[in-house]
Amino acid sequence: MRSRLSLALAVIALVVALSTCGGEGPPKPVPQPPKPTPTPPSPTVTQGDWYTYRHDTRRTACSGVVGPQNPQILFSVPGWGAALFDPIFASDNTAYVLYGEDASLGAVRNGEPLWILEREEAGEHLPVGVTTDGYLVAIGQEPGWDSTEAVQCYSADGQLLWEFPVEYVFGCPTVDDNGSIYFCGDVAGDDFAFLALTASGDERWRIPLGSSDLMPVQAIAPDGDIVATLPFGMTFEHEGPTVMKIDTATSEILWEQVVSTYYSSPLMVAAWDASPPVVAQDGTIYVVDLYGVYAYAPDGSELWTYSPFVGDRPWEEGPTPWEGWPPALGPEGNIYVTLMEETETYATALIALNSSGELLWRRDEHFEGAPIVDAAGTVYMGSGYMEMGYILASMSQVDSMQPRNIIFAINADGSTKWEFSAPEELEVEQVWCMDNEGNLVVSGRDPDGDPWEERLYWVGDAR
Repeated sequence: MRSRLSLALAVIALVVALSTCGGEGPPKPVPQPPKPTPTPPSPTVTQGDWYTYRHDTRRTACSGVVGPQNPQILFSVPGWGAALFDPIFASDNTAYVLYGEDASLGAVRNGEPLWILEREEAGEHLPVGVTTDGYLVAIGQEPGWDSTEAVQCYSADGQLLWEFPVEYVFGCPTVDDNGSIYFCGDVAGDDFAFLALTASGDERWRIPLGSSDLMPVQAIAPDGDIVATLPFGMTFEHEGPTVMKIDTATSEILWEQVVSTYYSSPLMVAAWDASPPVVAQDGTIYVVDLYGVYAYAPDGSELWTYSPFVGDRPWEEGPTPWEGWPPALGPEGNIYVTLMEETETYATALIALNSSGELLWRRDEHFEGAPIVDAAGTVYMGSGYMEMGYILASMSQVDSMQPRNIIFAINADGSTKWEFSAPEELEVEQVWCMDNEGNLVVSGRDPDGDPWEERLYWVGDAR
């Protein structure tokens, strides 16, 4: 998780440096590998399946099943969650995770590994999504810092079906109902580009992008078009973070809107200062950035803005920065957002807004990560120490922050449904997702191993 984030920031810095220097060589061709004959597909995904990042291609983080009522730890695997990549599930509840100390791509069910790609041979892999035909789409990277990556497709038993090589894939690709794959990558000869592939791995179209026009995660609107957010990069090609809509049939950019024009520092590479977009069933688009929550109509017109608070910064005028993980949409239409304030305690809060942008309630806790919601409208949050708060504490810049090991289940009205206190040595932190049986998947530590070795814990009702 940490290496992936560091690598992403390093790539951005390298692109900026290269943009100011000459001497670039000729573009490298992108090879088109042969496409093996696919194996028979597994069953198709259903509404309850958490089959991609934030549950579905609209990125709602709202499961189609109900979560636990009397939670307990069921089992765990040595595994990781990663920024922009959840553990994901096929319809038979097979989980695709970053497995083991080396974070290799693996398939597990009920805590038992089904197959694991050997990291030494296969390099780093990240799970992206399960297609409607049951295939697994992933990002693969060859071993070594100077290696190339590829968008890959695997059968349910872990056999590579095809791959589309690129220099680097930025963020998490999106797979639509037809199996088409959309992603932002560093494509040889085209700098950064936004590409569409067919279900068999052939290129459909590409949109050339500038060095700052990176789309970490996209969403698919109910009309089938792509909604993407562009961060505010160091080259300042936009006035601020931007949200846009793209026609998936023609690659035409239908509209784009600047989310906000504030920035914290001219030196900040703001790769995540606009959240992945979240799209409601009626096509309304929600985006979170450092200063607020924004709602847009399907045609791009702004519906409303919610700003949590206002203050002054030493180097600029404007709202005090806050950071939001991607919002979640409840089945009743509420929008749930995690806030993070730069205060002495690095406090966090969870807020609920209605579909008109009105604040329904706010809960101040040391929450960790983005909220997820079940079919009954219950919101789930972890409450461990936050990594940045832990780093600042180690530098004596804030008070020491100890892990709380609490998972919260919060009703749609903001009241507590239950609190689950995990054993202290597990250091339970973030709730990543929910499997097809309503169990929560949370990150924690291995109490009997390396203190920095992470595990994924399944939390649910007794079996």
